[in-house]
Amino acid sequence: MSLDLYKTAEIYIGVKEPDALIKTFFREGVGINKDHRTAWCSAFANFVARKCDYERTSDAWAKSWLKVGRQVSPYQVKTGDIVVFHRGKNKDKGHVGFFGKWLGENKFTAISGNYSQMVRDGIFYTDREVD
Repeated sequence: MSLDLYKTAEIYIGVKEPDALIKTFFREGVGINKDHRTAWCSAFANFVARKCDYERTSDAWAKSWLKVGRQVSPYQVKTGDIVVFHRGKNKDKGHVGFFGKWLGENKFTAISGNYSQMVRDGIFYTDREVD
């Protein structure tokens, strides 16, 4: 099932602000009428989860994903699993994406929305990982 999430997320790589699809992510993912001026990583994750008929939060807050599924150790994470990160120094703010692959002991890829104002496959480090 997680692989379906990843493959669906891949379809949207390259969507960038201010693309009208971002409004669709909000509307269909979390049921609100917002655009790229609002943080949209969780709206994208909810949109993808809805498309795959997967459990979702229906919440625009990235850390709402901590209430979905179950936490696993970094060594158990699979392609397409949801990963939640701290954003910057403020531990209340977060970012959410779909795990891709390990690039080394502390580095991995994940597809996420609102990463450098677009959907992209980015590189992340485990010191930012929350769940």
